[in-house]
Formats: sequence, structure tokens, C-alpha cells
Amino acid sequence: MKMEEEQQIELVSSFHSAKLQLYRRDPLLWYTERLLGGEEITDPEEKKEHFRKYEKHFKWSKYKCYEEFNHEWDGDIDPLWKAWQTLAEVAFFPQQKRVTKGEKREIRQKWVCLTSGTGTGKTYWASRVILWFLDCWNNSKIICVGPKQEQIKANLWDELRKVYQSHFHRMYPNSNIWETSLQLIGNQSPEEIAANKPLKKLGRVLISGTSAGVDDESTPRMRGFHDEHMLFVLDECNGIDAAVIDAIAQTSVSDHNLILALGNPDFHDDQLMKFSRDPQVKSFRVSSLDNPNYVSQESLIPGVVTFDSVESIRTKHGEESHAFVSKIRGMVPSLGSAALFQEDILRELFELSAKGSKDLEGTRVLGVDTANSSSGDPACVAYLAGNTYYYIKEFLCPSANDLSYNLVMEKEEFIPRGIIDYDIPTIMSEGIKPYNVGVDAIGVGVTTTDNLMRMGYKCTCLNASWRPEERFLPIDEDTSKPLWRFQNLRAQMVWLFSEAVRKKEVRFQLPDSGVFDKLVKELTALTYVLGPSGTGVTPKDKLRAKIGRSTNVADAVIYAYYMKMLSKRQVSVSLPAGEIQKKTTSRPSRQTGRDFSTASRIANRLGRRGYVRDANHRLRRG
Repeated sequence: MKMEEEQQIELVSSFHSAKLQLYRRDPLLWYTERLLGGEEITDPEEKKEHFRKYEKHFKWSKYKCYEEFNHEWDGDIDPLWKAWQTLAEVAFFPQQKRVTKGEKREIRQKWVCLTSGTGTGKTYWASRVILWFLDCWNNSKIICVGPKQEQIKANLWDELRKVYQSHFHRMYPNSNIWETSLQLIGNQSPEEIAANKPLKKLGRVLISGTSAGVDDESTPRMRGFHDEHMLFVLDECNGIDAAVIDAIAQTSVSDHNLILALGNPDFHDDQLMKFSRDPQVKSFRVSSLDNPNYVSQESLIPGVVTFDSVESIRTKHGEESHAFVSKIRGMVPSLGSAALFQEDILRELFELSAKGSKDLEGTRVLGVDTANSSSGDPACVAYLAGNTYYYIKEFLCPSANDLSYNLVMEKEEFIPRGIIDYDIPTIMSEGIKPYNVGVDAIGVGVTTTDNLMRMGYKCTCLNASWRPEERFLPIDEDTSKPLWRFQNLRAQMVWLFSEAVRKKEVRFQLPDSGVFDKLVKELTALTYVLGPSGTGVTPKDKLRAKIGRSTNVADAVIYAYYMKMLSKRQVSVSLPAGEIQKKTTSRPSRQTGRDFSTASRIANRLGRRGYVRDANHRLRRG
């Protein structure tokens, strides 16, 4: 009797071992049977139907629409299935074949790179790959790496948690998932439970955020991972520091140490594309144009890209745009740089008019590009009312300090105080609030902004090197993720204005065509450039060499448009003699130079020194 029991146990063990080998070799079989409950189906026909139903999640060509519409694949055919199968083949045949003396061994492609459009389902797929690896190999370790830990939690880990709770936990009820890790714990037989044997740990999943910098701990931490069965998942790979990726590659030395890199390509030398060119890497491209939802023009797979969202980006940005090529087709744009402004569109927006701003409606803002030289670069001011630029002036500016007085003081105050008259409208005469004045705050611009603050005018400081403003980033409608990244605030401001010009949302109603001709020359010289840290624009030194002058007019115009974008959320400030009134919030803004308490003390000091404001808020000596 005991011998029969042992034979039965051995038979069951042999069956499970054979089944495990099948799951290792065929991930789709594991997905449909093991994860989605196909093992419990006893009827062979029902089991086949179950497999056919769910294999389409990753083997898209099984949908009828591909054959019905005679679909021509834009990217790789069934890329998610092929990428998964590549990982399985490496795992099932880990050993290299022997070579004879003098024969050169080919480098095995055991790592996988997936370049993809947004919303193609790669995060959904990657979470299943992680659980497949964890389930099929005991003592396995999976490390999920991304630019930031919060980013991994919000995307990949959130999807992993969902599938763990809905399907995977029933297979391993003793397992646990936490904020940053998952511990796989084996099941116990009744005899093991009765004997009070300890639970056996079978594998673990960890997440690790990284950041660039020599002092970062990520690089040595990655080198510390060593196991026979190990999988690194590099989510949003193009945002991970190169040193971290190198450390991961250096520690993945065993036959079954795999790396899976995912992301949207931005630049031919970003970290994702560099990894794809490694001889150990096999690359696949997932295009949104191949997604079942796009091909069928129906919602076959919930939560991914749709026909309407793809066509919306095609219409808004064009097929050759960075947004369409990178975020829809999953490719690197063929050109490293491209023009942002077209002269014919700019000319179409111009109207020679001396009407001024009297009849113009909308919020009034001012962009100021400063200078401090009588023979060098000029300064420029651009006045915008609603969507119409009605006054732009470029002028020599020997004193950045006097420029601030010109913006807020009446002319009769200039001669007694020795102030140079630049003959520009004051912000009071144009009905512009101080916080709607955007001033270039780099270099000599600090003098202008500080003096305005000293007089009690809380202007908005614009520093081109600041990080981009997140609320103005273009967002993908399906994934709620940014379509692309900007290198700095200057790149974002230029992009915002270029979009407004392209959509013909601004107009130029100017009394002089000469300054507009300068503007056209400067804007058409601007190009966007794609770099590892995101989209940028042509550096100013290269622009100067290209057109022979600084882009003062373009800068002032772009600042004014950015102030229009900010105006709806800016803090409203009124400055009667020595008083600051906060109408919305007292929280300091990153764009402004000082907080309200500092501005209030300045205004009080001005009041004590004899400065008063009349009914029109003009600053005068008392």
C-alpha cells in the first residue's frame, strides 16, 4: 500500500514537472491555463476554446479583423508574443552549443528590447511576463527598475498588483504583496501543515527607482543582485541613467539572467535605443497602428489606444511629427532637428494696423527681454491682449535698472532722477497686472526684476533653464502620460508658442512691419533638437551664428505668450500705498522672485520714503 502511494506521488510529481516544462516553453499556454484558470477545464473542446479566446491578448493576428482588412503591419508582427517567446526560448535552452577549435561562436541574443507607442498594452503584458517568470522558476528574482520609484508604482506595479489580486493570489494564497515588493511563498500539504513546517519562499519581485548623479546609490545596488534565475525589467528605459543600465548588464552574467527593456523612443542615442543596439539584445517594435483597437476600429481591448486617439494625434501633429513617429509608431524620428515655425503661416497672421489695444479684449500681458548695453544686444518688449500682439518694440537699453522705471513710472519723473526714456507704455496705462509681466531673469534681467520688486511690483521671473511646467505638458488622451519631455522651460515655452502659431491662435496687429520682419527671421531660425533628456531648441549661441544677431524679439514675444498661459492661475496682487492684498493664495510661486511677505515689507518701506500711488496706481513722490 505504501509503495502504491509512493508511485502515485512520483507519477503526480512527474506530471507537474512535465507541465512546468510546457509552461516554461510556451508562455501563452501558461497565461491561458495557469493564470486564467484553463487548468480547471476538463472538456477538451472547451479548453481549446478558452485558449483561442485569450491567446489573442498578445497574439493579435488571431483577431479576424487582420485578415478581413488585409492589414499590413507597421511594426513587427505580433511583437508582444514574439518578445515573450524569445525570453522563453532563452530560458528553455540556456546552454550554448559547443564549437570546434577555430570556429567563432555567435553572441546569443538573450535580452529583449521593446520600443513602443503609448497605450499599446506593453505594461499589461510586462506584468504577466513577471508573474510567468516568478511562477515557472523556483528561487527566482525579478527587479523592476525605472526613472523614479513613484513612476513604477503608478504604472507597472499598479498593474502587477491588479493581476496578482485577481488571478495569481489564488495559486499561492500564502504569498504577500507590499508597496515595493512581492514575496512568493509555496503551498503546503496537509502533512506539512500538521508537522508545523516553515513556509518555503520560492521567489521575489522588487521595484527600484533610480536617478542620475554620481552620488546615487542605484548603481552599486544593482551590482549587488546575483541569482541563477533573475529578470530585470527596465520600465521607461530611456529615462534610466546610463550607469545604472551598465551595472545591470554587468551583473546579468548567468545564462538565465534576462533583461527586458520597455519604453517610447525619443532620440537615436537615448538609453532605450542604445540598449537595443547591444549585440545580446533582440528588439521588437510595437506600433499603435497595429493594435487590434485601431485595426478593427472597435474597442476589442479595453484601456489601450483607440482609432480615434491615433487619428486625433495624426490630425493635430501630422504624420512626420515627433509625437506621431515616436508615440504612435514607436520609432525614432528620422531627423535630429526640424523647423518649428513656417514663414508663410507667420505672414498670414500679420496685419499692419495702428489701432493699438483700445478695442482688444482679453487678458493683457507683457513679455520683456532685458539688456544692459548701449552698443550690444538690444532689449525688447511685447504687449499682448487676448490673442493679439498689438505693440512690439526693440531698443538699445544701456540700463536694465532704468528699464524697470520705464515700465511703471510716468515720464515727468525721468528727468529729475536721471532716468533714460525708452519710450514704452507703462503697465498701468495698458491695464496690465504686475504678475502678468514676464521678465527674462537670467543675467542682467535680475537687475530689472529686483528693482520692480523693490518698488512693490511682483512681476514674474522667467528662467529658461528651469524645469518645464507640468500642467502645460502635452498629454496622451489614452494613457494620461506626457507625449514627450522637454529639456527645460525655454524649450517648453517655444513649443507652446509654435503650437499657437501652427493652429493660428494668435495674431499680430502692429503699426510697424519692420519689427515683425525681425520676428519672422528669428522664429524661422528656431529648430527643435532631440536629446537624451528630452526635446530642446537650438541653443542661443548657434542661433546668433546662424542669423547674426540675438533673438530678442522672438524671446519677448514667446515670454508674452507664456504669460498668457500662466495668467489664469497667477496670484492677483494689488498695491495701494504700502499694502499687499492677496486675492487667491499666499503660496510662493516658482516663477516669481519673492514671496508676499518680502514684497509687503518692500512696499511699506517705499511708503515711508514718500512714494504714493494715485487713483490709477501710478507711482509718484509724495
